[in-house]
Amino acid sequence: ALQKMQQACSYIADFCEKELTLESVAEYMNFSACYFSRTFKRFTGYHFVEYLTMQRVRRAQALLSDTDLPVTEISFQSGFKSISTFNRVFRQYRGCSPSEFRKYYQG
Repeated sequence: ALQKMQQACSYIADFCEKELTLESVAEYMNFSACYFSRTFKRFTGYHFVEYLTMQRVRRAQALLSDTDLPVTEISFQSGFKSISTFNRVFRQYRGCSPSEFRKYYQG
């Protein structure tokens, strides 16, 4: 199960911009959603949605520091459906707005 969970984590990190759901990833890994949910939480310490959100924020951080893409574009490329959700979640996880993060990193 350990190897399968590492595989699931890689899959989530690689495709976090897509519309991933617990069900779709569980199915991809050939697990029932219920079993996958429990095992994933035990393995990572995070609920699926929490982990997915963290990966999306990570992707956004990389794009903010390595590209000149507009923040709106970065929010969508990181898997967020709206710029307001992106701004709120990013601030929640990083303690600053995406623009502030970019300024700090590129300055």
